[in-house]
Amino acid sequence: KTHTHISEAHTNAMPPPSNSPFDEAIASDSEEEKKHLIFVPGRLCLLGEHSDWAGGFRRTHPSLPVGSCLVVGTSEGISATAFKLRNKIAIRTKTDTGETNEVVWDVANGSEDLSRIANEGKFWSYIAGTIQEVYKKYGNVGGICVEVTKCSLPVKKGLSSSAAICVLVARAFSKCYAMEKEMSVLEQMELAYLGEIATPSRCGRMDQACAFGSGVCVTMTFDGDEMKCEETPVGNERTVGGESTSDNECFHIVVCDLAGQKDTVKILKDLQSAFENVPPKVENASHADAQKFLGELSYEYVQTAKRALSSNNAKLLGQTFTEYQRAFDLHLVPLCESELTAPKLHAILADPKVKIYSYGGKGVGSQGDGSAQFVARDAFQADLLEKHLRNVWKLEHVMRVVIKSTSSSSL
Repeated sequence: KTHTHISEAHTNAMPPPSNSPFDEAIASDSEEEKKHLIFVPGRLCLLGEHSDWAGGFRRTHPSLPVGSCLVVGTSEGISATAFKLRNKIAIRTKTDTGETNEVVWDVANGSEDLSRIANEGKFWSYIAGTIQEVYKKYGNVGGICVEVTKCSLPVKKGLSSSAAICVLVARAFSKCYAMEKEMSVLEQMELAYLGEIATPSRCGRMDQACAFGSGVCVTMTFDGDEMKCEETPVGNERTVGGESTSDNECFHIVVCDLAGQKDTVKILKDLQSAFENVPPKVENASHADAQKFLGELSYEYVQTAKRALSSNNAKLLGQTFTEYQRAFDLHLVPLCESELTAPKLHAILADPKVKIYSYGGKGVGSQGDGSAQFVARDAFQADLLEKHLRNVWKLEHVMRVVIKSTSSSSL
């Protein structure tokens, strides 16, 4: 019989009891002392949200354009320790608010129970789905203990917290069972993706780009079931007062949690309904608009943003953000007005002070009132923008993603 235990939530001030099933599993089932330290950041989509699943429709409708997006790893993320267990799967998680949860499963009945838990679409479903995919591909290699020691990544804010924990679990198996040659970064992304879609979630393949690490800017293209990733070159020269000067910190992206509500599942369901007919029926203008935006228009915006990055042009990047958001609202909001009208997002984008400190901004992730992002004019203006968001808008979670100069390479 499989024993599953999910503890009540605990804060940092009240750690889980030492005699919990999680601790008992470690004491009785530990195979080795060696612990592996793992960190997986969040993923910020700069431009091209929803293009991953939209490009996936090319598997049945090759007339559609490929999907393309531009993503970067955040400095915030999930840190954990991992090591082998013989017959148990013991997981202890921690959120950015300090809440902890734990679960223990028996490996023996793993396949059946992991599938059931994944299908439930609840707290443990993403982790269960990913472990199930690891066992499918590599066989029942054995048990594992994964304990999250720190989480600075907010959940349900468009920063791919669910993808981050899935990649972390896949990477934990890779390290604990010395499978790093077989389980490359792209393979870890694939396992995490399959683990997520084993749940009721209908995410695309973009979220798992968190696997590339913090500060790495990546262009992703989606053609049916094929995905390509390429590190995006970021220039190391910028113009200040007419003179070109070297600056390793090229772009300062300020991201804020809007402290609002959003239903990502509904957003995905409503937007994906636009692809029920390809090409869309003549009388269905909203479906035609969505297909156009998520295809050719989104691709063009991504190309412009790449030029801005390579030439170190923060102003162009910010202007592209603003233009992209305007087009997003025009083409996609009619399909999901209840979620994408996003009054908090649009109020903060219209704030005159925000416009002084930044070159432009847009929504994050699936969009809605989850998070917003802005291209700050420089590091100093980014400081001022962060203070403004905290002090005037009373937003608790404000962070910065710094994109540094780099060189182009295939991933």
